[in-house]
Amino acid sequence: MIGTTYEGGRPDFLEKLLPVVDYLEFSPDSLATSYKGVVSINPEKLEELRKVDNKVDFLVHGVGLSIGSYDGVSKNYLKLLDELFESLNLKWHSEHLAYMFVDGVNLGTMVTLPRNRETLNMICDRVNVIQDRYKIPFLLENVVSLIPEYFSDYSHADFLNRICERTGCGLILDIYNLECDAYNHGFHIEAFLKELNCNHIKEFHLASGFMDSGFMTDIHAGLTNDTTLHLTQHVIQHYQPENLEAITYELLDEFVDRVGQEAIVNELEKLKVLFYEKSIATC
Repeated sequence: MIGTTYEGGRPDFLEKLLPVVDYLEFSPDSLATSYKGVVSINPEKLEELRKVDNKVDFLVHGVGLSIGSYDGVSKNYLKLLDELFESLNLKWHSEHLAYMFVDGVNLGTMVTLPRNRETLNMICDRVNVIQDRYKIPFLLENVVSLIPEYFSDYSHADFLNRICERTGCGLILDIYNLECDAYNHGFHIEAFLKELNCNHIKEFHLASGFMDSGFMTDIHAGLTNDTTLHLTQHVIQHYQPENLEAITYELLDEFVDRVGQEAIVNELEKLKVLFYEKSIATC
């Protein structure tokens, strides 16, 4: 399947997307509204999605769960997720393997977790609770490291392998995030892929960003770079992830007008040519 992110409120854009995507992926956070301190899904955006429920599949990709926060996951996020599960048919849902809240304070970005035994146990316990609460597949995604590496009990790949093996959850492999970590911190992508059990991968994320003071950022601001597409092809051809089902082009809503709706549609058509028939056998 080939799909893209959609944050609602652009009916003309949605009409152009529907003929070229197999699914839409959206975040509960981007669909949310707040009234008198109570957070809920925006009813207009929810109705917009309901109207196309029979035309495309829906995937949910969270930002605000903060599964790695020491003091627990976000209850507001779970409330939003409950609303979506009650209203829409969802194929699977996912979250970033990171934290963004400390003592209830929003850091404004996602921070990677220490890969130690305590964190492993905590994440596995929380994944199990989530999977018990929502009876559809749950995936975790690798995120960009904002700070240099520190001591860990496990390598990046081993940490992901252990979480998946202990819980049965799957993975989103964000290809561009790998490129960011390689550029910013010297992350060895090939060694990571050789160690990772790629059969845990159910979805790829493809995106782009821009340089900020010499730091390669994951901002989802433009069309996919050729290097990202080549790396994606490399992973498929050399590591043959048997359970891969979806390739998602990510773009933040604030950049839709700058990139252009036609350019986005063309990007999705290009991805279908590159990957749809040859690479995703399970679709």
